[in-house]
Amino acid sequence: MVEPRHISFCTPAFIALIRQFSIPAVFAVTRDPFLVYTSNVFALLGLRSLYFVLAGAIRDLRFLRTGLGILLLFVAAKMLLADVIEIPPLVSLAVVAGIFAVAIVASRLFPGATPVAAAAAKGACTHRDQIRKFKPGTNKCAECVRSGDRWVELRMCLSCGNVACCDSSDNRHATKHFEATGHPIMRSIEPGEKWKWCYVDRVMLD
Repeated sequence: MVEPRHISFCTPAFIALIRQFSIPAVFAVTRDPFLVYTSNVFALLGLRSLYFVLAGAIRDLRFLRTGLGILLLFVAAKMLLADVIEIPPLVSLAVVAGIFAVAIVASRLFPGATPVAAAAAKGACTHRDQIRKFKPGTNKCAECVRSGDRWVELRMCLSCGNVACCDSSDNRHATKHFEATGHPIMRSIEPGEKWKWCYVDRVMLD
């Protein structure tokens, strides 16, 4: 997914990735062509928002990733055994809901230490005193705009407020800003994301 200057573009690889996971998931519930087609259309429309929800949830719910893995195993088993055992759609939905419910409840009962919390507990980042309060002054990477290039996501320096593109972008201007200035901590300014990263200590901050 590439997002240059307010305009979002879906690359063929992004669409292929969506179809790779959404179509098997639908077939695990139903073989009705209308439902398969329409559910994938809505998946394309809502996947970006769902990504931000899951990205935050996976950081907070330690067993959610395991639950997703079990869910994919269930989908694969149902597809492989479709000619032998027919599982009704309501049963499939109940299994999916049960897997997510168990993963969420287990994560709440046994939260453990998330990577961010563990790093904070160890005092891994020694540069928190350099964090300043800034609001993003732009929703563009100025360097990419000047060069006519595209960016994927944006990061903001918490020492000076500079906004630049992430490491998934071709130019990696946020990292280059750190290399040029030594400002250690940046944060994501993407919708729904609040995480910070210390370049020097190479840890995430809460």
